[in-house]
Amino acid sequence: MSINLSDLPAEDKYRVELDKQASYLVWKVKHSQGSELDISEQRSKLKTEQHVLWFDESVSKYRQMMNLG
Repeated sequence: MSINLSDLPAEDKYRVELDKQASYLVWKVKHSQGSELDISEQRSKLKTEQHVLWFDESVSKYRQMMNLG
């Protein structure tokens, strides 16, 4: 079974986008190409509490996956 992301509702598409942003920012921190400030700045740009929650969950997930504590 394949999933076409373009068929998802707008909120689900945005959640996928937030997850991608979180993974990239954590990757940059791990490889000394970014800082925790970059993550904080991206977080502060989010408009709703739900989006902040999703972003924080993703950041935590990727920190654990990349052994960043």
